Amino acid sequence: MASSGDLEQGGPHAHCDNTSHRPTPNRSSADAASDGAPLMMGMDPVHDHALNGIERLELELVVRDFTSLLNSRCFDELTAFLHPDVEYRPSLRATVRGRSAVIALCEEIHHSFDEWCTSLLNVAVTEDVVLAEQALRLRLPGEQERWIMGFASFRMHGFQISAWHQVHA
Repeated sequence: MASSGDLEQGGPHAHCDNTSHRPTPNRSSADAASDGAPLMMGMDPVHDHALNGIERLELELVVRDFTSLLNSRCFDELTAFLHPDVEYRPSLRATVRGRSAVIALCEEIHHSFDEWCTSLLNVAVTEDVVLAEQALRLRLPGEQERWIMGFASFRMHGFQISAWHQVHA
């Protein structure tokens, strides 16, 4: 995916100008240099909307992959998904800060259960926040399986989770 820096340097949509939001045919970089007008001033609204949709999908996929790794107990692989200064709030009374502390807590919590599986029922993405309605299947040692509902909010920094708030019912 092209970044805004790529576009300013004449990336995939360098043929568009900001005034008409339509391609400018027969406009070369030599033409732009001769009249002083920038070759690329912005993207058209349809392209902006498409990029927004793609970026939201990518953020949703980060959270889905993160959840899948938690379910698989692949704690070593969580590092790439968490910002170094991530803040995890597993309850109203607890906050854990820092990637290694969050991973250690996740590992500790998961190891106290014989079975732990989080299913994402609904996911919504806006700007840099991913919201997830969850169903969790849990089983403590020697007990029967239980289902509980959960809700999580993930604030993203780039493609890493910088804040994660979790509520269970």
